[in-house]
Amino acid sequence: MIYESKELKLLPDRVIDRLGEITLADIPDPQPQCPVRLAGATPLMERLWRVALHDAETNIRDSDQGRYFAGGAKFGTIVFTRDISYAGVLGFNGLYPEIMRSGLKITREVRWKAGFVVTTGHVVSGIDAPWEDPGLDNQGFKELYNTNCYTRRTDDVVWLWAARDLFAKTSPGQAEWTWLYENGKRYFERFYRPFYDADDGLYRGQISFVDVRWPHKPRAGGYPAHFTVDDCVMLKASSTNALYLNGLRVMAEAAEQLGLQDQAVEWQRRAQALRNSIQAHLVRPDGRIACYKDRHGRLSGHVDALGTALCVLHDAVDAETAARSVKHYPRTDIGIPLFDPFFPHDSMYHNNASWPFVDALFLAAADKVGESQAAFNLALLARVVKADGFHELVDMRNGAVVGSGHQLWSAAAFVSACRRAGLQMTTNSVI
Repeated sequence: MIYESKELKLLPDRVIDRLGEITLADIPDPQPQCPVRLAGATPLMERLWRVALHDAETNIRDSDQGRYFAGGAKFGTIVFTRDISYAGVLGFNGLYPEIMRSGLKITREVRWKAGFVVTTGHVVSGIDAPWEDPGLDNQGFKELYNTNCYTRRTDDVVWLWAARDLFAKTSPGQAEWTWLYENGKRYFERFYRPFYDADDGLYRGQISFVDVRWPHKPRAGGYPAHFTVDDCVMLKASSTNALYLNGLRVMAEAAEQLGLQDQAVEWQRRAQALRNSIQAHLVRPDGRIACYKDRHGRLSGHVDALGTALCVLHDAVDAETAARSVKHYPRTDIGIPLFDPFFPHDSMYHNNASWPFVDALFLAAADKVGESQAAFNLALLARVVKADGFHELVDMRNGAVVGSGHQLWSAAAFVSACRRAGLQMTTNSVI
């Protein structure tokens, strides 16, 4: 696979960008346990494939509940539903199905146990939920529940996408469909229903994966500088609503699989109503998909790569809106900006950044609307590999690759790009 532009070149044995070059000699040479390998690929692609699998295996954790994937080198044993779910969809569902199955089930148990207990400062008064604030700081909460509180995880519904994608790559029996359906029902009732706003038919909740502001550490992050925790959670994000749309459709399919036709019709009705609401309330006057509608009903002045990608991938908007939103989103030789435009404050993590897993989802959406972007995606991913594997994000202010190494969803993004590029595998595993 070769890609060449003015400032980014993917060659058989190296990648060259504005900061220099990375050659085979700079890249680790692991031998992961998973036996799947690329066939007939360039030396660089074959090496990076093994690095991606090694990163996944570096993140395997064992617990009393089973095995699961952690999120990256610095995240220890903490259970992250969205990291596991996005990584599964991007490629690890097909390569590590048993760990993914176990991990998704663990996320349901861990989240159910934690419920609406939150760290101090994370009760959202505008959401009618049974919040409990026992006075824990973030570290104390993680030590007790092995995850973060729900206020920072209001895109939890993403697990349904991962579970359905896993089912597509395995042969689930009735017991598996029953597990999905019963968990989906109880989560929609306990965790998701309080976030639904019947006035416009949308779900409240943070921009998917963009953490809310921390009361004890007020960095601006991926929201306007004046936003409070309540502001971050009370908005209606296009990314999170697209995940809810997919979740409702998965529930309809699960009901059909179980012979629950009346319930299937109701889930599908809810899905169609949500799609109508997304199209009606989250498309800007310029025809692009807004990042969010704020708690006061105003559309964001920003668009975001993940919201655009998920709305396109999940058919949340009409074809014209999808194509326009993708076409007019900026792309650079160091990555896809997470927001367009970025927020004016000079923070960097979600703001002023590009995230490889989001790049992969956005460029998959570009593929869907008729653009061929897999080679470009592989070039972007090749430049984020260091001695400790695929990294977390790119600082868009200077192009530097930063954050955690062995990053689970960055590695999975490489698998996704290889699949979309049509690279061949040496086994019959489905990815």
